[in-house]
Amino acid sequence: MTDTTNVNETKETKEQEYKTVELSGLEIQYRKWKVREKLDLDKVDLNSSLDTIQRQLEKRKIFVYNCLKEPVLLDIEQYNYVLSLIREYSLHTPLEFTLECHNCKTQFLQSLSTPEIISYRDANYKDISVGGKTFKLGNLTDPNYDFDILNSNSTAERYLVDFAYHVQEINGEPISPTDALEVISDFNVDDFQVLFDAWNAQKFVCDFARTIKCPECGVDDVYEFDNLTAFFPKSWNV
Repeated sequence: MTDTTNVNETKETKEQEYKTVELSGLEIQYRKWKVREKLDLDKVDLNSSLDTIQRQLEKRKIFVYNCLKEPVLLDIEQYNYVLSLIREYSLHTPLEFTLECHNCKTQFLQSLSTPEIISYRDANYKDISVGGKTFKLGNLTDPNYDFDILNSNSTAERYLVDFAYHVQEINGEPISPTDALEVISDFNVDDFQVLFDAWNAQKFVCDFARTIKCPECGVDDVYEFDNLTAFFPKSWNV
């Protein structure tokens, strides 16, 4: 006879393994990094058949996507925020920084947890009408997003690709990211500026910055934390 108590306990343990966050209408369940992530990372580093983009794609899976209970497509900003949540859930250890006051030039040590550094503004998708076109926007649906983002040649191109993948319809007609990008590329600069401003006001934004008071002169300043050393487990050598 099956021991239903043990089965239920195992199921409950699995459920408790995941935390849940809601972003842009998406329910995302994530777990801690495990030893298997380190092993998978080693395999990627040792696989000489992978080109640069393939290697980056595999590492994105290891750092975030493999830790999700259910598959979900995340844009750049959403990915970075979920990555920070997984890091905090996995390690809990603070990040140490040597900062320099922009006012008195004093250098000082600052210890911050991941949530203290990273904040976000959730998406609020709304239609944008400009240049005779009405864009319906939403979360990603095309799995080619990561490849095209990593394959972008410049910040400007990456921005356009990111926007194109969020376009679901133009003038009520479903459209592919490739065709949406072609429509956007043909915009006049003044119409594109309107589109640019409207998109920036509603897209998901992940911010790596914090206001910190100098212990010497007491002046508040904003510090950007783009490159976080010791973000991953020490044993990973990332």
